[in-house]
Amino acid sequence: MNRTILKKWIVTLVIILLHLNFGTQGMENKDPTKYDNKIVEDNESSGKNVKPDSLNEIPQSKRKSKVCYRCDCKNPPSKNEAITLKKNTNLLNEVGLNEQLLAIIMGKSENRTDLANPLSTEFYRKYGNDQLNCDDLVNLLLTEFWDKYGKDQLIRHLMTKDKNNKWTALHVASSQGQEGVVRWLFHPFNEEKDYKYGREYVMQEDDNKKMTALHHASLHGNTNIVELLFIFFNKEKDKLIEFLMKKDGNKDTALHYASLQGHEEVVKVLLDVVNEKEKDKLIEYVMEKDKENHTALHYASKKGNEKIVQLLLNVFNTEDKNNKLIEYVMVENAKNKTALHWASYFGHEQIVKLLLKTFGKDREKLMEYVKKVNDENLTALDMAKSQEIVNLLNTY
Repeated sequence: MNRTILKKWIVTLVIILLHLNFGTQGMENKDPTKYDNKIVEDNESSGKNVKPDSLNEIPQSKRKSKVCYRCDCKNPPSKNEAITLKKNTNLLNEVGLNEQLLAIIMGKSENRTDLANPLSTEFYRKYGNDQLNCDDLVNLLLTEFWDKYGKDQLIRHLMTKDKNNKWTALHVASSQGQEGVVRWLFHPFNEEKDYKYGREYVMQEDDNKKMTALHHASLHGNTNIVELLFIFFNKEKDKLIEFLMKKDGNKDTALHYASLQGHEEVVKVLLDVVNEKEKDKLIEYVMEKDKENHTALHYASKKGNEKIVQLLLNVFNTEDKNNKLIEYVMVENAKNKTALHWASYFGHEQIVKLLLKTFGKDREKLMEYVKKVNDENLTALDMAKSQEIVNLLNTY
């Protein structure tokens, strides 16, 4: 009899405990959802037409969830996403925000599938979710930080470089082509009053090679990101040109990198940044030399990027700039090689023709150009590897 009563009491106690547990979970589920629903209700009652601008818009194909706590431009997060994030706020205090962002970007990017970084493993142990892509994870982390510490602290932390690689998350995202991530990183700067901080952010150099995000994006051919990086300079033309002309530790500009790697679309974007009224600034940009005295024309000619060579030469497309064009084509690198030396040596016949054509009727300058010798006393003819180029140069 006592045993039967005891069993009944145990069963009753278990039911009570389970009921209490579910009730608590219900409360946990309610808070973030209630907060988010209030945002939506407030917007509807105020008659706001909630529509994202181009900076905040992320294609549906590039993100699986619609997440943004602090801004009206997206729908609120799902209940499960909000709770998962709420349970793991302690991670913010364990490592820096930038380190966490790098862990996401480097661990989830298409260019890197391993999780060699121990921080990545730790992050995915706590935050990992196969249903969330890289963009979503970055947004969740930024949103949580914004919600907990405020926008000013978020901006300050975004500008802090990680302790190991001395890069910001923007450097890495620009390098790896994570356009959606870049858009979320720019989210705290999307009010015009914060554009000055946005400019400061994109102009930051990494501590390794002194490269900006523009260098990284141009090097890897990430055209959409290159365009995004200019978004904070609409009314600041001087700052825009300063940003465009920034050189890294080897004195290379973004144009050097894009020309070397054959990224034609990036070159087009870089050359279109400066308008016709500032043509002299554009010519100055194109004529910039790196540490070894290479121009972008040297690199494009060396790599056989005919379309890029033509784009660079077209910058000087007016008669009054013809002398500048000839000066540009005749630039020698640190070993006295011209673009013609490189094009001849690597067998790029069409580029050889383009370079020779720039002299027009100035036969004297053309002969001087063809007969230029490098530090080994070799002309472009001496270095030519194909019979077609030999025959072409022999006519001069």
